[in-house]
Amino acid sequence: MPLGAPDAAPFVTQIQPGSVDAVVGAAIWGSDAVRIIRAFEEYGIKGRTPIVVINTAVADGSLLPSLGKTALGLRSYGPYCFGLDTPENKKFVEAFTKHAGKAPGIEAYIGYTAGASRWKLRSRSPVTSRTGPRIWRRCEAWTTSGRPAGSASTRTRTPS
Repeated sequence: MPLGAPDAAPFVTQIQPGSVDAVVGAAIWGSDAVRIIRAFEEYGIKGRTPIVVINTAVADGSLLPSLGKTALGLRSYGPYCFGLDTPENKKFVEAFTKHAGKAPGIEAYIGYTAGASRWKLRSRSPVTSRTGPRIWRRCEAWTTSGRPAGSASTRTRTPS
């Protein structure tokens, strides 16, 4: 479905359940995601063919209220889901919801973790040809815990 298409029907009705193993929706967001996911249900695709949405189309907390029960049964893969059951995520969701008045989505999560990572990796001295290798070594050993979606680490190679 092209971005911003006003009607998903011409695209969804071309899907023939039984002739495909699954329907994969990649990189669909906002009103486009709501429109096409509702069309999957309206035209009988949902329930007859597995539907997998990649990125934030269903996992994004800001879309679930618009989708309601239509989202049930879909599989969604992405880097974050506000419903993740960890103490760190519950704390993050509670704080974000209190501040923003809505559940956090992928953008909020990325901003939160990027800010925390930048703070942790912050150099005490400017990056120069002398300090660069030391900063790269710090990046090689970088690990963070306490993030809403779990810990993360990086492994890098020192530039030659």
